[in-house]
This record gives sequence, structure tokens and C-alpha cells, in this order.
Amino acid sequence: MSGRYRLVQALDPAQTLWRARDEVLHRDVTVRQIEDSALDAVRAATVLRHPGLVIVHDVVEQDGRSWVVTELTEGPSLATSGLMDEPQAVAVGLALLDALVSAHALGVVHGGIQPDGVVFTADGQVKLTGFGITRPHEAYTPPEAVTVPASDLWALAATLYTAVEGRVPFADLGALRNGQVTPSLRGRRLGAVLAPLLGPDPAARPDSDLVRRGLRDLLPASRDGRLRLNRIAVALGAAAIVAVVVPAAVFASLPGEPKKTPAALPAANGGPAPGPVVPPRSKEFVSMPDACSLLTDAQAETLVPRHDKPSSYQPGTCNWRSKVSLRPDLPGSLSFDLTIRIELGGGEDAFDQAKRFGGLGGGPVSDLAGLGNEAFLGSGLRGTSVVYRLANVVVTVEYARRGDPNPKMRPVAERGARWSAEALNRV
Repeated sequence: MSGRYRLVQALDPAQTLWRARDEVLHRDVTVRQIEDSALDAVRAATVLRHPGLVIVHDVVEQDGRSWVVTELTEGPSLATSGLMDEPQAVAVGLALLDALVSAHALGVVHGGIQPDGVVFTADGQVKLTGFGITRPHEAYTPPEAVTVPASDLWALAATLYTAVEGRVPFADLGALRNGQVTPSLRGRRLGAVLAPLLGPDPAARPDSDLVRRGLRDLLPASRDGRLRLNRIAVALGAAAIVAVVVPAAVFASLPGEPKKTPAALPAANGGPAPGPVVPPRSKEFVSMPDACSLLTDAQAETLVPRHDKPSSYQPGTCNWRSKVSLRPDLPGSLSFDLTIRIELGGGEDAFDQAKRFGGLGGGPVSDLAGLGNEAFLGSGLRGTSVVYRLANVVVTVEYARRGDPNPKMRPVAERGARWSAEALNRV
């Protein structure tokens, strides 16, 4: 390529991303094909030199196509490394904030921060990739039309929230546009710092200095006064945490035509079904269902062993939490959270919006039969998501864990979804 970069290994099926060798400077690099519309942004990023930013070395043209040459960075991303605890996320946030401030000082805005663009290197550093070339998922795209430095801070806040909570900050796109952040469960203090950054008005968001002070107040000091990122990289693959989030939304739109429901539904492994077949529903909900009544005590104990007494942190919610897991089918999991949240209001495309949010981890989204009017199974950032609709109610059941997703989580997530749907269908 241009007589300098020798392509060594394709890193994606489309062969638009390569590991390459710089034959002049004798170093390994990454070469990525980019759209011509991204050229100006990529060229602007070549001035960046910060340990928290992946360096852009060069832009070359080959056979009428444009390619960007960057520093080779290998390691897990925030989208694949598992849930963080609050101190870990704070340390990562401070590192990324410092990198962004340096870029903004040079007039460079990232415009595409999301979990898969945050990479942990073998020596424990955290690096932000993708300046000018990342097309962010809508869950990490702020509501303003023009990208400004405040937009990067918004996306950073959304990314850190997801790293701790195992879900995106907003229930749907309407909530995103209005700044209606879903309350934090695992990182309440961090959530209080991030919430102002996720507001809809860029001018009303706190600046980087205020954010830095807020994050530093949350960071526990180690012997040298800081939490080292190489300790974070090791901890990311350690203990497993499973979170189950069940946001439900009640909408005024008319339900679609009921879909054909099979008589039986096999489980993912071909064995017995994870729960009952729940038929479609045409009768609409006219009042808020009781979230805590959707699971019996026995069902809740099965999903969340030795759980605390169910609690409600705001109207229309119910949360079951356990500090100790006894689930033999999900070994290595240390704790579980199960939350049911019901919201009134929304739009007629609620299920479609949920489906777009269903595959944030880049995994497949597939239709799921035998569960209400319509349902799908998605690969979330940390595991498996089941989303279903009963008339004008949309419910999401999400299991998440620290570490690699456990394939046994799918039937567990389906079981919880079918139990809650069966209860809702009796209302």
C-alpha cells in the first residue's frame, strides 16, 4: 500500500480493517478504510499526541480508496470486558476525560465515543480510538444536531453509565432526547455525577473541570493516591456479576396483528422450553400494573437466590437484589439484580425502538416465538436481552454479567421474561 504499508492480516470479514507493517519505520500498525467524508476529521486527528488517544499516523490513497493508518492497539474493549464497579469506572472516566480535554484544546472533537471504542492495552492503559471514523450507535449519540466538545462529554457519560449498570442510560429514544436518565442501581454516586452530563441542552451541561472534580471526589486513593488502570484491566476479567433489568413501557398505540404462535417452544440448547408459551394479547392496559406482582416469591428466588426484600426506588418499579449467588447453572456469578420498571406514555414505534437497542453489543437480534404479540432475543453489551410486547406494553428482560457472556444465560433470561409475561397477561 503506497509502497510503505504491507497488509498482514485482515481483521474484519469485509477486509476494510487490517493489521499491517510499516516497512519504513519497522512497526506494526492498523490500516482502516474510511469514507471520503471522514477525511477532514481524520486529518485533524493527526495532531493528537496523548497516551489516552490512539495515534493517527497517516492517511493514504490506494486504488481510489482512502485509508487511515493508526497506532496498533490490541486488547479488550469496554464493550467486551464486562461490568465495572464504581471505582474502576471513575478511574477510566478520569483517564478518558484527560484525553478528551487535550483533544478539545486542539480543536478536535471525537464525535463517536461508545464502549467498543475504549480499549484496554496489555500494560493497563486505557485508549480512545476512532477519531473521525466511528459511527456511534444511537444510544451513544447526543440529541444535538452539531457535534461540539459537550457532545463528547455526553457520550463519555453514557459510556461510563453502561460500563457500570450493564445497560444504556435511557429506556428509549424519547427519553434520550428529553434527558430522562434511568436511575442508577449499581453506581448511584457515579450516576449522580453523570446525570447532569446527559441533559438535552449542551450549554447546560457541566464543563470538564466540574466533571473532573466530581469524579475525583468518588475515587478511593491507593498508596500512590490513585487507582492504577493496570489493576482495573486485571479486575475486569475476575468476578462475574449478573444483572437482570426489566424495563416495561405502556403505550397508547394500538397493538399490531397477533402473530402466529407455535404450540411449543424449544430452548436454545434443544432441551425443554425455559417457560410457558404466552399467547398474544389484544386488550390494552389502562392503568399501571404492579411491578412487584409480576413474579411470585418462588420465581424471584429462582432468578435471584437469597434476595433481599423487594424494594421500589420510584413509582412503577420493583427491584430484587442478592449479594450472594447460589445459581448452579451460572457458575462464577457473584450477585444478581432483577429490576422491573413500568412506564406510562411513549410512541407507537416503542417495540421497534427497543429492538434497535437490543443488539448494542454487536451480536445478532432474532425473533422469538411464543412470547406475547411479538418478541426478540438480542445480544446485549453484557449478555442476553429478551424484549416482548403484550398489546400496548413493552418489556425488556436483560441478564448481564462480568466477563464473557455465559451461553446458559439465554434460557434463564427467557424464563424470567415468560414468567413476567404470563403474569401480565392475567391482569
